[in-house]
Amino acid sequence: MKVHALALHSYEVAKQDTSASGAMQLAKAVRDLSRRERPLHWHALVLYITAPSPASLNQALESVNTACPLPVFITAARYARSLSDLTRHKMTFPTGHEQSLEWQTLSDACHVPALSRAYQVASTKLIKDEGQNSVGSIDEELAALGEQKAARDARIDSCSFDAAQLGLRTKAITATSARSLADALERLGDNHVHWAFQVYVGRQQAIAPLVELFN
Repeated sequence: MKVHALALHSYEVAKQDTSASGAMQLAKAVRDLSRRERPLHWHALVLYITAPSPASLNQALESVNTACPLPVFITAARYARSLSDLTRHKMTFPTGHEQSLEWQTLSDACHVPALSRAYQVASTKLIKDEGQNSVGSIDEELAALGEQKAARDARIDSCSFDAAQLGLRTKAITATSARSLADALERLGDNHVHWAFQVYVGRQQAIAPLVELFN
């Protein structure tokens, strides 16, 4: 099912401001009727992270970008790394004339890398279970499959996904309108000025797998 997405990080706004202010900008975008690809359903999952400094934001995003490399978090980490060492590399801040905060349309929620991996893991485990049921009691078959099973189990274990270890802050929002979603977004954030937000919006059935994965 189709999912819509909004993303914003602290390095693409006109001036340095708090994550609470960033949440307000997201809420304003949700209310904006002129934006293209606007959703018709408003259930949402918000993934966000805030930090007091560029270095700490970059450090916090390292594990996130390894397990779930979403574009907004990758870009925010790059800016954070550059700002943590201005003598070697300087970035040009936006002038305020850009309009980079736009809706995106994802044809399937599985475009979210972590969810796609989760489905792959579940499918692989299903194959594993079916394979175990099909194996008979013949000693020769068990011996031949032993090494293959061990290798397959190792692959399954290596691709597990634990959202709790990422350090992301999450907020599942049940909203019946753009206004109610925007009101909920306005209550997010804090006083940290280094941050990144990823918002997924759509039908409850489309958002539910994301909520289950990250909460």
